Amino acid sequence: MAASRLLAAGSDILFPLIGASAIAILIVVPVLVIRYWRKARREAARELSSPKQPGMVDFVFHKYSGFLVFVVQTRIAVALPAVEAEALLRRLVRHNLTWGLFAYGGIFVPILTYFEWRTQTKRIAEARTETSESASRGNAQR
Repeated sequence: MAASRLLAAGSDILFPLIGASAIAILIVVPVLVIRYWRKARREAARELSSPKQPGMVDFVFHKYSGFLVFVVQTRIAVALPAVEAEALLRRLVRHNLTWGLFAYGGIFVPILTYFEWRTQTKRIAEARTETSESASRGNAQR
């Protein structure tokens, strides 16, 4: 009698515990695997990228275009000299502020474009200072 009562009390705790464990395994394990996979991909991409040369800008910009309910977001990631990066940035901002406004959610395109423009102009300025510093070091060593 006591054993059956103990088993009944244990099953009240045991079944929810097994259920919660199964749900945790079905959710937590895939999340951890995906995080590990993404981290490994990021590290592999860093290793494959060429060493940065002075004056080169790692340029990343999102281009928006579309009409009403159709929207296309294109990610542009290149490494360019500072002068070429500035020209490309100007062209992409102009594209976003003309063709991006027609897309669904076009009201947000100028805001997103502004923040990306600000980030890229800072990167271009840093690349220019690196170029001038490396040139002054080269002149000083001669």
